[in-house]
Amino acid sequence: GALQTWEFLLHYGFCPKDNPHDRLTVSLSIPEDDPLYDAKHIVFELHGIPVDHALRPATPVKLSPWQESSSMDVDPGPGDWSLLGILSPQLFRALRILLVEDIRALGVIDVNAPPGTAIMLDLDIACLDAAEGLLGGLLENCQPLCKDKDALPIWWSQYGEVIQSFQETQHQLIMANLDAVRAARTCLASAAAARP
Repeated sequence: GALQTWEFLLHYGFCPKDNPHDRLTVSLSIPEDDPLYDAKHIVFELHGIPVDHALRPATPVKLSPWQESSSMDVDPGPGDWSLLGILSPQLFRALRILLVEDIRALGVIDVNAPPGTAIMLDLDIACLDAAEGLLGGLLENCQPLCKDKDALPIWWSQYGEVIQSFQETQHQLIMANLDAVRAARTCLASAAAARP
């Protein structure tokens, strides 16, 4: 069924290596000491932007014969939501709001504009930098539990392999999203460098 990897581990005691239904939830919040806390909260509510965002795994996409014959091999560029790849557009929209530091800018940003539109380009690059930092922090938490084979916990012989397998799946999921962020940032940085 459509279970996440942690559900397979919890209920069935194993982790599938490739699970297209796997998700990792990232929760964001407006810092309470943010001087724009109330205004940002209102913008989140008005635009229906959630605070919980699902990171998805990179899964191969099956194309229909029509898609295969059309020009689907063109890489998306600035001004196209597909530029984000597997990264959640809602996460990107939330970062736009969270990174605004000026009440006037908060009133004029277009949270619904595709990434890299001219007026949003600098903020969008900052959002991708923040996303990379966020995912990098998550990646640090997915490091192997036991690097020293002489200091393995007592339960390792029974559960170590499945725990290690789970960590690997989470590491792959985060890396896939990190790769998407880096690819999008490279594209937007090129667009920024090409500005007159």
